[in-house]
Amino acid sequence: MPTVVKKLLKSKQTIMKRIIILLLFVAITMQFSAQQTYAILPPQNTEIEGNNSCAAAYPMCSKISQNFHFDPVSGNVCDPNNALFYTFNFAGPIPNAITLFLTGGPGVWEWYGPFTNYDLSICEQINNYTATMLSGVLGGTNQAPILSSSSAGIYVLKLKNLPCTGNIEIQLGEVRLICDQNVLCTECVTSFSPTPGRYVVSAWVKEKTNSYTVTSYQNSSLLISFAGSGVTHTLTPSGGIIDGWQRIEQVIDVPVGAT
Repeated sequence: MPTVVKKLLKSKQTIMKRIIILLLFVAITMQFSAQQTYAILPPQNTEIEGNNSCAAAYPMCSKISQNFHFDPVSGNVCDPNNALFYTFNFAGPIPNAITLFLTGGPGVWEWYGPFTNYDLSICEQINNYTATMLSGVLGGTNQAPILSSSSAGIYVLKLKNLPCTGNIEIQLGEVRLICDQNVLCTECVTSFSPTPGRYVVSAWVKEKTNSYTVTSYQNSSLLISFAGSGVTHTLTPSGGIIDGWQRIEQVIDVPVGAT
C-alpha cells in the first residue's frame, strides 16, 4: 500500500479516535451535570414532627414547644402552603383556653370546631374552608389572641404561612382536655380494607444523627396491629442507609378474623 494512503488512513483513524474521546467526554459531562442538578433539590424536612397535615394533627394534652423547619423552594422562598396542625378535645366550654407564641416571623392562625369526632371528613371540610372557623394574625414574638372553646368537642388549630424556621409555643390555661391512649385513626385510608392474606409493607425512615459511623437506625420501627386480632408485627429498618434514609420492608400476613 502506498505511503500516502497509509498516512491518510492513519490520519482518519486519529481523527475518529479524537471524536470518540470528545463524545465520551461530553456524555460524562452531561451525566455529571444531571447529577449536580438533582443534588441541589431541596432535602426532606428533618425537624417538624409530622404534624404538617390535617390527617396527622398533633393531639394536644399539655403545653408544647415545637421547633419547625420547612425547606425553602426555588429562590429560598418558603412554600406559602406550609402549615402545622394541632387537635384539642375539650370536655366543656373553656374561655381563655390556649395562648400561642411564634418566633421566627409572622404567621396566621385558624381555629376550627367544635366537631363531635375527628376523621378524614373533618380534614376535607378544613381543607375546603367549609368548616366553622375563626382566624387571626400571629406575628413575631407577639402572642395571638387567646383562643377559647365554645362547647365540648374537638377543635383543630391550623398555623399557616409560617417562616422557614421558627418555634411554636402553645400554652394551656385552666383547661379540661380529654386525653387517652387511644390512637385516633385519622390517617386510615377508608377505601383500602385489606382482606386476610399476604402483603408487602414498605417504608423509609430517617433519623437525625451527626455520626457518620451509624450503619443502621435503632430508634425507628413500624408497629402493625389488627382490630379483632391479637396479631402484631414490629418492622425495623435494614439494609444500607442511602442519603440518610433506611428502608423498612417485610412481608406480613393479615390474619383471618381481623376487622
